[in-house]
Amino acid sequence: MPLPIEKARSSDRLMAVIVCATVLLVGTAVSLPVPMYAEYARVSGAGSKALGIAFACYAFGVLPSLLFLGGVSDRTGRRLPLVVALLSIAAITAMSVVPGLPALAVARIAQGLAAGLTGASATALLAESFSDALASERAAACVTSMLAVGYALGGLATGACLLTGPTLFPLSYPMTLIACGIVTVMLLKQPYLVQRRQTELLRLPYLPAGGGWICVVIGAAWSLVGMILSIVPYELSHLGHPGWSGLIAFLMPLAGLAAQPARKRLSPNAAVSLGLVLAPIGCLLLLVGVGQGRLEPILLGAAFSGAAAVGFSFYGGLALIAE
Repeated sequence: MPLPIEKARSSDRLMAVIVCATVLLVGTAVSLPVPMYAEYARVSGAGSKALGIAFACYAFGVLPSLLFLGGVSDRTGRRLPLVVALLSIAAITAMSVVPGLPALAVARIAQGLAAGLTGASATALLAESFSDALASERAAACVTSMLAVGYALGGLATGACLLTGPTLFPLSYPMTLIACGIVTVMLLKQPYLVQRRQTELLRLPYLPAGGGWICVVIGAAWSLVGMILSIVPYELSHLGHPGWSGLIAFLMPLAGLAAQPARKRLSPNAAVSLGLVLAPIGCLLLLVGVGQGRLEPILLGAAFSGAAAVGFSFYGGLALIAE
């Protein structure tokens, strides 16, 4: 028997909340170990180059899932990829049991897989839950915003744990795992909102004509974020400020979200161009701060870089793709 419309809408709202919580946790897990990078390098007896390689292992998880697994949620239903993404987050336990760069590399691959699976499945599920003329646009904005907030919270939580003293097992790790367990149970209790479809399991993403250069800009923007998050925490540790790494991971996505009112007043082309202008300024401030051992330019540079890469180039690029 079909549900009354009021209950159906209530169920959709609950599912939307659960999906948003899932996306938030995935984003949180990605930035959670950022303040620990220098400590993992020290335990492994490695330098910044090895740390950068371990950090880059994220690509081995996120690229295959984004480029080839777009049809998974159509074939299996939207829920299964989200559950797999939450289970992938459990890889952070590897960093607590065997701390070091090898465990970080494994965790980064799992986090990349989780982010890739979540992006497509959560956006599709939210669009079906909203079911209005702007459903797809609202769903994409919701997913990207939740990921950005998660990126901000993860690093901040671990950085706060390190302010009380060095540790290889910050309290933020078990708290995230507990939250993942709770959301996983809630997700498993929800019924499928869509039927499985007979579509291709492996398929390339759709790229509109003329969108290639936009994707290059977006890729460069996120590469800047990744470079800063892999290098600056290591440098801050050598400057005697390891706990401040979490604030760097917090400032970049937060500045990106804070830039949204200004970005919306600009045309998408102007927003992307402004991001390309602000990015070198942010990098220069970071170089000055690291070179002089001063926190103020480092924090300001992280904020500028986050606003440029996430706020203007990324969101502006998404608006151009939508057009």
